[in-house]
Amino acid sequence: MGVGSTVNRQFLVMKKDGTPMVDWGGGLYQDIDTGAFRRLPDRDISHTITDKELHSLKLSGLILAFDDQVVNLRLLPDLPTQTMD
Repeated sequence: MGVGSTVNRQFLVMKKDGTPMVDWGGGLYQDIDTGAFRRLPDRDISHTITDKELHSLKLSGLILAFDDQVVNLRLLPDLPTQTMD
């Protein structure tokens, strides 16, 4: 699909305020525009992203490509990892 971060499209959700996010599980979400990670309660999430929304995001340049299985996002920062000090 190209260069970028590829995620299964079932993990792309929309917040109630219209912000597209990647759902990494355990309440951890990533804003696909800024790359910022946020812990959010389920009540802040509206729905799994739709084809119409994906088309709009592609036109705006936030996603590179998508099909019925995956979405190719612009390169996102890696998930944070915990390290032992």
